[in-house]
Amino acid sequence: MSLRSICVLSISKEDCGKVLHYRTFPTVEKRCKILHGDKYIPIPSPQVFVKSLLVKLSLTPDAKQFVERRDKCCGTMQLPVIEIHTGKHEIWPVVAVAQNSFLVCCLPLVENVIEKR
Repeated sequence: MSLRSICVLSISKEDCGKVLHYRTFPTVEKRCKILHGDKYIPIPSPQVFVKSLLVKLSLTPDAKQFVERRDKCCGTMQLPVIEIHTGKHEIWPVVAVAQNSFLVCCLPLVENVIEKR
């Protein structure tokens, strides 16, 4: 499996959302552009990616507020694989696994063109 990006976050109470490691893989990203052509969705900046991820997983300080994309009744959350909304685009699949006070996330390369689910 090829990874487009990997991110390790702290989810401890003291510094929830702090990025401990973030890396993208340019050669895999180039393959993704070639495979998907005009349907290619670029990886957002680390700040946008992390913010969207924390909102999706209800790990933000204002997590008690209703967020339609996250809290609607017809949505299904199938952890550890989730979809992240970054404003302009939807990024899927994002694999997120929590262990102790860390959240390890990766964005794998999907080689098949996936139609809107």
